[in-house]
Amino acid sequence: MVQYEIRDYYQSKNRAKQITVQLMATGSHMSNSFGFRDSKGFQPFLSGLKGYRNVYAAQAFEPVGEPVVQTLYGDVVPCLKNESEYYIYPSSFNTAEYPSVLDIPLSDPDDASWKFEWPQEMQSIDDCYWFLKSASGGSREKDWYKRPKDAALLFGR
Repeated sequence: MVQYEIRDYYQSKNRAKQITVQLMATGSHMSNSFGFRDSKGFQPFLSGLKGYRNVYAAQAFEPVGEPVVQTLYGDVVPCLKNESEYYIYPSSFNTAEYPSVLDIPLSDPDDASWKFEWPQEMQSIDDCYWFLKSASGGSREKDWYKRPKDAALLFGR
């Protein structure tokens, strides 16, 4: 679980973006890297992401690391790179609203008490939330990430 913010500098002719990345949780036996793909390829922000932190209900939340800030230029796409060199993006879950499954808001300006809670280790996001379709069986709702299907499967912080 990675929290990130992209600030576009619209006045900049070189389309600069200041990107801040904060690691929130890890859940893998493989070593992963998180970064952004731009015109130059994969630009890593966080590397050596391995182990199980902040992903089990019995664990108390503990900060994993300090924020990392870099400046990139042009179009950027968040992606995860695992040790087999496979870039995990895009996916069949992508929509125009969520071009990458990594893009889930972490706060709501209309509800300051709400924060996204991520699935515990070994839990499918569709078991935790109404991710693939709505509770009524129709299309996935725009703010699906606000209504857990089973809150017991989530990691709260």
